[in-house]
Amino acid sequence: MKNTVNRNQIKLPVIVAILLLWVLPSTAQQIAVKTNALTDLGMLPNLGVELTVGEKSSLEFALTGTITEPWGQDFSTTVGSFQYRYWMPQRALTQLFFGVGAKAGSYQLNKKTSLCEGDFAVAELVGGWAWPIAKHWNLEFSYGFGLLMRHQYEKEFASEAKVMPNVKCDIATTTLGVSIVYIIK
Repeated sequence: MKNTVNRNQIKLPVIVAILLLWVLPSTAQQIAVKTNALTDLGMLPNLGVELTVGEKSSLEFALTGTITEPWGQDFSTTVGSFQYRYWMPQRALTQLFFGVGAKAGSYQLNKKTSLCEGDFAVAELVGGWAWPIAKHWNLEFSYGFGLLMRHQYEKEFASEAKVMPNVKCDIATTTLGVSIVYIIK
């Protein structure tokens, strides 16, 4: 089975992000575009936007998904994430931050003998450090952990029996990032 990405799953979050950029006031607001180099290296490209909403707070929206078959596997995923961040001791997008976040997504892995697919949701606590490397560029390190809730089906190809869903909740690392950030204004 070929790896396919439903383009409609990507269109809605992109439209919402564009509307938020247009609707939110832009007076002295900083806007940053970012990508997590660790997930990019894992062949799961991502793109995020971070908006300052106060002197020491910001909101981050990001999308991650598969374009090709990563690691030679028939695997596809789409993930949307949101984080609220509080920055210390200075203004937003500089130095230390703590925050809360949420992620949701779906995945499908076609193994040789079975098909594994499911949905997941995450509630997380995050923290990190933004290190300025040039006038408009930051290198950002982040880590998050939280509750991962997963709803998964696995169907054996040899069997025609209907497989019951497997539901799991775990405390796990939910964010690990080394992001390259470009601050637009």
